[in-house]
Amino acid sequence: MMSLFVPIAHAAGLGAVGNGTAAPIWSAVCSYLPYCGQGTSGVMIMTGIISNVVLWTIGPAAVLIILYASIRLITSAGNDETVRKAMKEIILYALIGLVLAILADTIINYIFAFIGSIVTAI
Repeated sequence: MMSLFVPIAHAAGLGAVGNGTAAPIWSAVCSYLPYCGQGTSGVMIMTGIISNVVLWTIGPAAVLIILYASIRLITSAGNDETVRKAMKEIILYALIGLVLAILADTIINYIFAFIGSIVTAI
């Protein structure tokens, strides 16, 4: 129900969400969100938390998938099709996903450091 009212809010109210002078609708939305009253630092905190949760979910999942492919490789008994599928498809894609997740987290941290240096310079 709350998603129906969010597009109706004034654009001027968006800038005032962190100040405590927001429109009543943003005050209601802000009461449900953690770190909402902290302005831009609250956004950076929440983005960091979300990126860490995603990274710490993808990492163990990739390790489990690689273990599954390793077990298939060991139990393949020399079957070329099973070895190819385990090595090429499963392990390769799990490693690519893990590298992309680490790269995404690195990019997010770099952008945070860049924005933080701009904000402190002003």
